[in-house]
Amino acid sequence: MWAKAGRDRATLQEFFDLLGPQRASRIRLISADAAEWIGDCALAACQNATLCLDPFHIVRWASQALDMVRRWVWNLLRRLGMGDRARQPKGCRYALWKNPEVRREAPSLPGGDERTPPAACRSGPPKLRAA
Repeated sequence: MWAKAGRDRATLQEFFDLLGPQRASRIRLISADAAEWIGDCALAACQNATLCLDPFHIVRWASQALDMVRRWVWNLLRRLGMGDRARQPKGCRYALWKNPEVRREAPSLPGGDERTPPAACRSGPPKLRAA
């Protein structure tokens, strides 16, 4: 285990310098966020490795993209004078995070709960379903 203060190329390079080329060559997978300097530095030191994006950032980016499309649909429907339909996708953001296999209806709540995609998510605007 190695730890040091700093979140920059110099700190990461120091780690790989201490690791040495022989041990660095044994690394096969590197999990990192999408900061270009991390990938450049890590792959230069570990030439046999594959750079993998970490799941935290993948989920974060997907959630941000989904929310952007959901807001776009909401604003578009409002501008078109369809304010009543604009409210339908409101719960979709949270419902779409869940796996379809584990979604369940919540009969005590009208239209299910936030874990269940409302009908608007299942049959609503194509851009929202595609997100």
